[in-house]
Amino acid sequence: MLQKYLFSVLAIGLILGTLTITACGYGSSSGGTPTPTIAGGTATPTATVPAGQQDITVTSSVSAGHTHNVTISGADIENPPAGGKTIDTTYTNGHTHTITLTQQDYQTLKNGGEVTVTSSVYGGHSHTFVIKK
Repeated sequence: MLQKYLFSVLAIGLILGTLTITACGYGSSSGGTPTPTIAGGTATPTATVPAGQQDITVTSSVSAGHTHNVTISGADIENPPAGGKTIDTTYTNGHTHTITLTQQDYQTLKNGGEVTVTSSVYGGHSHTFVIKK
């Protein structure tokens, strides 16, 4: 029962998040390569979030008929973790994936560059994320 409830809550969150992202004019470009989707975390950035430390949310490529989102911490971009970091994607179609960003990936993002990573494999498929600050 709890599992069904959690799935419903996550599904509603994903729908609302997708509507918010769509309303802001962000989304995927044609050809299956995602356009980085930038958001201020779960709320609009305010003066309490230091400039440059807003989180970045990116939508993956479509694989197995669906996408996932992943949120990169703005604080981690500004201060790249020495050991890098493994991050969970959103829960979609009954599963999640993970991506791993190295310290160099975070430094590339901090410097305004673009990083492309492939997620872990689940159910015979993976997703590609193109991440840019």
